[in-house]
Amino acid sequence: MSVLPDIDEETFINQIKNYPAIYNDQHSDYTNRCRREEVWQEISDFMDKPAAICKRKWDVLRANFRRAHKVERSGLGKKRWRHYNRMSFLIPFTKSDDVVDQLKQEEQPFRTVPESLFKETEEQILINSKNGTEEVNANIQFFTSMAMTINTFPIEHQVRIKMMLLQQVSEVQLLLENLPPPDYPANPFTD
Repeated sequence: MSVLPDIDEETFINQIKNYPAIYNDQHSDYTNRCRREEVWQEISDFMDKPAAICKRKWDVLRANFRRAHKVERSGLGKKRWRHYNRMSFLIPFTKSDDVVDQLKQEEQPFRTVPESLFKETEEQILINSKNGTEEVNANIQFFTSMAMTINTFPIEHQVRIKMMLLQQVSEVQLLLENLPPPDYPANPFTD
């Protein structure tokens, strides 16, 4: 297995911007699967990369933009993600997030969001060298997105969530080993 190849991100983003069928859910071709595949092939030809690689790169960039936009709207970070302005054409197509609105209402102290939050996680995106198809570890994506959300919570809630998660994982491990689960409280928030 190999890591996702490099793509000139600025050129790639500018190319994507020319094809609203990819990002505008109101566009007439947005639900036209054939047309969207044609668009990806055009982008692929322009970038001289396989369409599957271009799609995955777009998924990574779009996810990073969404995180950056949430941080931008929440006012929690003072450093913008490097492609935020370049990808701001996506703002009208970005759904609002209740978590961000909740963070705005809570008067949390201003804190810096580390740049590593927006580091592209291409090491998580692997290409199957046997048949050339992409494989994305859905668990890594899920837990990464959960970590982003949990990092916005007060520290005492972060610790409790980690305890709950560790408890659940430990119980499944014991179950798989045919061992009885320990007698933990069911919910560390209330017990």
